[in-house]
Amino acid sequence: MASTEPQYTSKGLPKISQVTRDALFGRYSGREQPNNTDYGNFLTGVQRRLVTEDPVLKEFIESQIGKYPRELHQPMFEIVVGVYGILERQAEANKMADSVK
Repeated sequence: MASTEPQYTSKGLPKISQVTRDALFGRYSGREQPNNTDYGNFLTGVQRRLVTEDPVLKEFIESQIGKYPRELHQPMFEIVVGVYGILERQAEANKMADSVK
């Protein structure tokens, strides 16, 4: 049954569904790959797309993360890239759902 809940935030970003969150969490939580190699590969792919497809956003992220101590750069970048990646996945899911309507 189709959800009546909006698929987008009031500003047009994809609203992350529980299904998407659970799918990504299940895939990358470390249960299947305890060393998180799979998640690292996912983040690398997202990072490549971000750098090539949205360089202005990449520069903004770097400028913001650069304000913090160096030891926080990597974990902060992983969080930001992970959020970007889940937004991408939800946008893909929304497109697929729209195509079958």
